[in-house]
Amino acid sequence: MPTPNVTAAPTAVFRLNKGAVFIESGDFEWAVDAFTSELNLIPNYVYGRQIRGFSYYQTGQYRLTIADFNQAIQLGPGYAFAFSRRGLACDQL
Repeated sequence: MPTPNVTAAPTAVFRLNKGAVFIESGDFEWAVDAFTSELNLIPNYVYGRQIRGFSYYQTGQYRLTIADFNQAIQLGPGYAFAFSRRGLACDQL
């Protein structure tokens, strides 16, 4: 697995935390934006893919949900959350 860009890490963590706040408040569209910004800095971050996929699911964007969970599974195949949420998204199509 590629090593994240260390210089981008503090900014990415800020955006990840910002996205988590949006999720807690139910603002999933804003969460998607925050996680997208984070993934622009660290594209191979498994958790970032999973949490953005979850946010896409909450907005009804099931194809984007599946795409993010597919990437999360490729990057970290041991994460059952990605498999289960991908399945839920497939059921919605």
